Amino acid sequence: MKIASQNTMKLFIIKLCALFLFLFYPVLLFSQAKVSDLLAKLSTATNDSIKTNLYFSICKYYRFENPDSATFYAAEGQRYFSERGYKIGEAKMLGLLGTLAEMRGVLVVAQRRFEEELELYNQIGSKIDIALTNNSLGVVEGRKANYNLATQYFISALQTFTNLSDTEDIVDTYIKLGAVNELTNNLDKALEYYDDAYKIEHDKPVSVSGLTLLNNIGVVYCKKKEYKKAMDYFSAAIENANDPGFTSVRILLLINMGAANSKLNKKEIAFINFQEALKLTKQSHQPEYYAQTLYNISESIYEDDKAKAIIYLNEAVDTARKIGLKELEGDIYGLFAIIYKKNEDYKKALEFTEKKQTILDSIAGIQKKIEIANLETMFKLNQSEETVKMLKYVLKKNAIKKNIILMFAIFIFIVFIILFYFYSKSLKLNNELLKKQSELQKANTVKDKLLSVIGHDLRGPISNIPVLLEMFNDKASDEESKLYYYDNIKELAISCKDTLDKLLFWGKKNLSGTKTVRTIFLTKEHILNTFKLLKTSATQKNIKIIDNTADDIKVVAIPEHFDFVIRNLLANAIKFTNSNGEIIVNAVQTQIPGYTVFSVKDNGIGIDEKTKLSIFEGANSSTLGTNNEVGTNIGLILCKDFLRENEGEIWVESELGKGSVFYFSLKNQ
Repeated sequence: MKIASQNTMKLFIIKLCALFLFLFYPVLLFSQAKVSDLLAKLSTATNDSIKTNLYFSICKYYRFENPDSATFYAAEGQRYFSERGYKIGEAKMLGLLGTLAEMRGVLVVAQRRFEEELELYNQIGSKIDIALTNNSLGVVEGRKANYNLATQYFISALQTFTNLSDTEDIVDTYIKLGAVNELTNNLDKALEYYDDAYKIEHDKPVSVSGLTLLNNIGVVYCKKKEYKKAMDYFSAAIENANDPGFTSVRILLLINMGAANSKLNKKEIAFINFQEALKLTKQSHQPEYYAQTLYNISESIYEDDKAKAIIYLNEAVDTARKIGLKELEGDIYGLFAIIYKKNEDYKKALEFTEKKQTILDSIAGIQKKIEIANLETMFKLNQSEETVKMLKYVLKKNAIKKNIILMFAIFIFIVFIILFYFYSKSLKLNNELLKKQSELQKANTVKDKLLSVIGHDLRGPISNIPVLLEMFNDKASDEESKLYYYDNIKELAISCKDTLDKLLFWGKKNLSGTKTVRTIFLTKEHILNTFKLLKTSATQKNIKIIDNTADDIKVVAIPEHFDFVIRNLLANAIKFTNSNGEIIVNAVQTQIPGYTVFSVKDNGIGIDEKTKLSIFEGANSSTLGTNNEVGTNIGLILCKDFLRENEGEIWVESELGKGSVFYFSLKNQ
């Protein structure tokens, strides 16, 4: 049973932002002021402490509506206080910049700003601010899954808060430590920290944080399979969660109570819990909890009532898809697969297993994009800081030169000669560097193409092998099914190896500096090999592929390039053709003198006129296939590139709802 635990680290980020944006400064005087009034006061203020408050209030005004403006004013304030040597103001602006970066998920920038803030507070000697900044760094490390380092920061902060008897921050840090241990599955230690927080919190008035703490303790006991203890905490919390302001927490508690009651075999009570949760999610318009509740109900009843469980799951997956809950969507597909597998409907089970894998691949791609964005941001930040340092250095150098010129005019000519010498030498070195860069760029282009082709052509077939292996090893599969799976696995493996060998041979020749030579070859064998590689994908959608090309057609081209083009066009045709469709491959030698024109025709969904205009230029985003297949949007770009290297062209004719025909030409023998 899936326990619906709130994203604890996300809650910490929100609390951390609240600390920075509401508690550090007495901003009540400015809470009702318009941003124009704040900017007017900022331009006339002379006191650094007042300016700090004004900058903070302006950033508070913009933080959600226009975070870029908030970042701009925080950076402006940081530079202003840095130039004036006002360390407190500079530190607080750095902390604000870190918090704003963290809210956007740019963790490398957030970490850099918090580290700079910590260095200033160490110089100032403010213990409470040092501890708060350590907590901020701990949250960043936690979001990066560096749990050991996160724990070190939290422990350091906790020691300071304890010495200062700061109970509010002690509770906050205990919860952070509990969350870190829960994420690393150190459940006993997580309970220890949560209990320490509860001892301080339980005498205080009922609050969201207090109720969430009770929920977190209950979730840990569920993970320990001590469901009765978990129910004690869920029940204690839900008795006090009747205020409308606690609706979200109450929904969460009801979902978790339903999950725990289901584990205790109290199915009727569990169903009552889930129904109340559904009612509240509808009233409060919280579709994410609505989808989660439907999933938990299905997980609770599917063994007793498969039909009703599937109805709930269909509604859950529709909701999850609409609001972009990809992880929950993947879990739902996984439960579909379990249900159909249990009922020996292996075709359906395989279908939903592949859908789940597609979602997981999509999530991994998103995460990879975030990682790349963080790396790019880090590079730009370092580049910007180096530029600022260089500008400061140049300004200082120019000032010295000015004084020297005023005092020793005679050195002007000497300086000019020296500069001219170094300029000539630099120009020569730059020319050599440009030459080396050009050679390196050529090698990188070959490498990028090779990696793109491997990732584009082999990712789909290889990802089918684990799914087929799982079905092959299933004890419920009969011998006929196992033989079918074995033949598919063998065919995929042989085809993938053959494709990989050719690609690596082509890449090695290019990277070693050996120019790939166009040769004369028969195209029939290459087309049939491509059919084998894509047979499984076509079979899964019951798509018929027809080869109308003649046996004696020869062209002059690089064979690996021809393989990639025909393979990519066939893969796209399968991707955008509905089940039971048809794909026809043809070749005509009379359409363009001296050239053979190949065509790949499908009766799929077709392409609109706007997309056709730029389909080979990379300006379009990747489109999901008829079975939600994920693409990379690079295949057609490489097709055009490879064909031009072989003195050929590629074009498309298509009509929405009727299908597409992709043509490409290559020289005859």
